[in-house]
Parts: sequence; structure tokens; C-alpha cells
Amino acid sequence: MNTEIPQQPQRPPATEAAQVPLMASGGKTRILLVDDEAPIRKLERKVLESPQREFVEAANGRDGLEAFRAGKFDLVITDNTMPIMHGTQMIAEIRKIKPDQKIIMITGDAYMTAEKMAATGADIVLTKPPSMVQLRNSVDSLTKLTN
Repeated sequence: MNTEIPQQPQRPPATEAAQVPLMASGGKTRILLVDDEAPIRKLERKVLESPQREFVEAANGRDGLEAFRAGKFDLVITDNTMPIMHGTQMIAEIRKIKPDQKIIMITGDAYMTAEKMAATGADIVLTKPPSMVQLRNSVDSLTKLTN
């Protein structure tokens, strides 16, 4: 007797960028890049690109949260000030889903104090524009990869 388990309907992602596989593939480090500025996402991706990494991009916090819910990520890198949902709001929602998720937030707030940094919920907070070495080192420290 064959019993088929009915499949749960999946909620469509908010954007095409949020369509991600449900599992990490090939043992690669999966990184979610969330920023409302496409050139910034492109630059971050270029700086961090390696054969051991794969990327998913989202243009705002809501789309980033949808992508996070749809896939598994080793690291989330997000801007703070974005339309629809700010990075800190997205981080708070991600922490409810996966409290130990590794997160880097990049902010334009040049006056970010240690207290403000801790309040973001991110593991590492970088101010804009971060140096590319600083970004790579931060990613490597959280993912334990040396490329």
C-alpha cells in the first residue's frame, strides 16, 4: 500500500532573488547579501567570491527575510537602512528563527557606539564604506574560511 504524503503549499517568495534551494549544495558556504543598492551587492559579491562560496541576493529586509526562510545560510550580510524593512528589523526576525545565525551588518552610521552595535543583534558591525580587507576578514572570521 502506497501512501503519499500531501505536500504543503509553499508561499511564493517576495522576489525572484528570494528563490533559493532548500539545502546548501556541495558543501559550499552560503551567504545571503541584503542591500537595497544593487552595485553594493555586486561589489560585495565580487570581493567575497570564491569556489567555496555561493550567494543569494535580496534588495530589502523583507525580501532578505523571505530568502532566509526559504534556504539555509551560513552567513547573512545586510545593510541597515533599506526600504520596506531595515536591517535591524530583519536581524531581529532572523534571531527568532535561528538565534545562532552568523550576521554582519554594514551601516552608514559613522557614530555607531559599542552600545548601538550590540543593540543591532549582528555579530559584527562595519561602518560604510568598509575596506574590502575588513569585509573579507570579517566574513572569514565568522565562516572559518581562509580563501
